[in-house]
Amino acid sequence: HGAMRDHTLDWDDELPEAELSATERHAAKADLCLCLGTSLQITPACNLPMRALRKQAHKPEGGKVAIINLQATPKDRRASVVIHDKVDGVMRALMRELRLEVPCYERTDALDLVLEMPISAAEIPSSAAGMPISAARAGVGDALAGSAAGAFVVRLRSVHGEGCPIPWLRECTVCFEHAAPGTPPAILAPPAWRAHLSLLRLPPCGIASARLSLTFEAGATEPGAEVVCHVSMGPAGSGVDP
Repeated sequence: HGAMRDHTLDWDDELPEAELSATERHAAKADLCLCLGTSLQITPACNLPMRALRKQAHKPEGGKVAIINLQATPKDRRASVVIHDKVDGVMRALMRELRLEVPCYERTDALDLVLEMPISAAEIPSSAAGMPISAARAGVGDALAGSAAGAFVVRLRSVHGEGCPIPWLRECTVCFEHAAPGTPPAILAPPAWRAHLSLLRLPPCGIASARLSLTFEAGATEPGAEVVCHVSMGPAGSGVDP
């Protein structure tokens, strides 16, 4: 079957010769080369922007290089402009100055809201003795419906997998309709995206209504959003019906 190989360039891989040659030609012709978010330390790529400085017939004084990066780079002294800042903020300011509109990027994503009740062997009723643990837990969940309930854990996770980061979300506040009086909202934040809370009681149907207040990260066109979910208690967590 042969050896498997990825399609990305690893640190010790050479750049494709045809693409590298074309890049060198275009860089040499450029009047201005922008270096955005790069340490300019890996050769030969780090030397490509410097080709813009070379004198040519159409630019007898040579071109210019502008570097925007959080930390200093080895090429800073050769650049006409050096800005140590985040690229997004600098480019937004530049586009405003040029009176150009940045096309809106719309990201479509989804989250799972999980409501869990820790169950120990001591909490499983004697009537469940000999039952599979999943069935026993389901029995406890049924017993809680419509009655007083104790501590719960509320979690937020990406639909792309457990532990997958949620880079566009800064914070999520969760308020449950059946929260005990005086119970503060559950505040979920990275990296754990989990919090403890108490419910006064679950409704007979076993479905709790929750209001989510999402605070987006900087750069989003909106500061946040409000979402109402219906959380159905299950043996190992919950399903969510937005």
